[in-house]
Amino acid sequence: MHRTAHKVRRPVTRDVRKKENMNINKIIKWTRRAATSAFCDFRWKSRECNPQWVGSPSGGAYVDLSRLCKDSIIYSFGIATEISFDRAIIKETGCNVYGFDPDPRSEAWLNRSETWVPPEFHFSRIALDSTSGHRPFFITDIERMTGGFSPGMDSEQIDADCLTLADIMKRYSNEWVDYIKMDVESAEYPIIESWLNQYDQLPVGQLWIEFHPNGRDRTESTSKSLVKSLSRIGMVPGYRNYFRQPNNYLLINKNIANKRPHPTAH
Repeated sequence: MHRTAHKVRRPVTRDVRKKENMNINKIIKWTRRAATSAFCDFRWKSRECNPQWVGSPSGGAYVDLSRLCKDSIIYSFGIATEISFDRAIIKETGCNVYGFDPDPRSEAWLNRSETWVPPEFHFSRIALDSTSGHRPFFITDIERMTGGFSPGMDSEQIDADCLTLADIMKRYSNEWVDYIKMDVESAEYPIIESWLNQYDQLPVGQLWIEFHPNGRDRTESTSKSLVKSLSRIGMVPGYRNYFRQPNNYLLINKNIANKRPHPTAH
């Protein structure tokens, strides 16, 4: 007579249950992203835009390189310690890139001997904002060297020199910017709202926006609404990849098609 061995069930601990729930949430998250990307991304794409990813997976952006050339002007807002996009776009086009970040650690990182900075890259500790002036800037992430205008836990406060897009362009004598990369940690919402009130036509060829919804007063719906509103000042959706970058959009100027205007000599 053979006895059947019975396996002893171990009690499910709180940590195991927590890990199982995290895995389930990840599956739900990526399934939602895949479905949204498959069925909705076409609404945010233009046949006139030929985007490709430029830069590292975490610090890059989509850009239509066919709209850029050696004479192009590019503004890169919120660089922290990540200029893979800036290096790559300079390598691809040979154009000048103006990088901006009010965090003094960004400037210190760029000045390190081991940091390679192309001669076409020009840095300034200016913060893009909806109004020009000085305001508190909070360093909220020590490891990634990021921050913003909203205070966080254990944040360090500094005084930031803030300028509007119009005042920055005036400072650099640019009447037109071919591409803007904007990663400004939630400041994009009031900045875009100020553009909608200020401009009839935004003097920008391409605009890459990284939105930072907080789930409360600024949600994914808020971001999508602002993207749609930008068509009032000439910027229309060119590309979105919700699966890869759910809160990021590439917009193109609908008034220039695939040609770059030359309103000013560079």
